[in-house]
Amino acid sequence: MIEIYAGATLIQSVNKVISSNIRETLEGEFTLSFTVMAKSALALKTKQIAKLDNQYFEIVQIGKSIQGSLPTCSDLCEHVSYLLNQEKYNITQLDFTGDTSTGLSQLLAGT
Repeated sequence: MIEIYAGATLIQSVNKVISSNIRETLEGEFTLSFTVMAKSALALKTKQIAKLDNQYFEIVQIGKSIQGSLPTCSDLCEHVSYLLNQEKYNITQLDFTGDTSTGLSQLLAGT
């Protein structure tokens, strides 16, 4: 079952998945791709979050096609950790003295 979230709100649970694949490589790639019947994908949009096996993935691409006579929807998702690759999270230097948890809170503020 794949759960779909918009922010913290559960939009739907997709129980009937035609296929799914999690790809995790040594180079850091961590993606989820899945295919469902088109009628199960009516609420899917990019930027929503797909949860599978306690891992969270951002939907980045939605494709629709027909397999045989069945309309399907194929989705590509990137692990939410990819969001930290955005320029706004590029930290070049941090000086901190004090409690570790306070330092981490300061470092992760705004993420």
